Amino acid sequence: MTDNQLTALQCMKIAYENKPSLLLRGYNNKRACVVVIDMVEGFCGRGALFSPRFPALADRIASTLDFLPDALKVFLNDRHPADAAEFKFFPPHCHTKAECAVVRPLAPYVDRTVCKNSTNGIFAFATDADINGFDSFLIMGVCSDLCVLQFALSLRAYFNERNRSPNVLVFTDYTDTYDGSGHDAGLSNIFAFKNMEDCGIQIFKDLK
Repeated sequence: MTDNQLTALQCMKIAYENKPSLLLRGYNNKRACVVVIDMVEGFCGRGALFSPRFPALADRIASTLDFLPDALKVFLNDRHPADAAEFKFFPPHCHTKAECAVVRPLAPYVDRTVCKNSTNGIFAFATDADINGFDSFLIMGVCSDLCVLQFALSLRAYFNERNRSPNVLVFTDYTDTYDGSGHDAGLSNIFAFKNMEDCGIQIFKDLK
């Protein structure tokens, strides 16, 4: 089933296709934090979790970061030890220096790197970044239904617990997942975006 067929189903419709683009100037400031998730060689260049869908995503993200020079760009990256507990559930990945490197198109944009040892980067992010100092979080990267989904939901819940309401945004043009056996990327994207939107995360197509 194609993405168009899925979005045509009444039960699967989500509003992001019809939302207007955001004004970039509203987020090009020091109170905005761009969180780029797992745009590393282990997903976008080589390794057990590489997907051919991801290299083009790096170029799309880079073209947008050009317009956000004043926002803090935090790269939230997998970096696992060789005996990572996560490898009981996923193939070994991002446990070498080469696979942990940010992909070349995005390397010039790194302001800060935060490394994580699980699919949910909120634990490392909340420890290493001053997340209470921002009004907006713009989330991009992979995978939409795993690391992006878990991080976005946890970030929203973190602020709900503290009775705060910064903007948490995810962009469908700058986020993707993989195709695989029993894992359809189009369906998984729709599930992830709808889940996030239902939980108070703003879903937009792009920033331009």
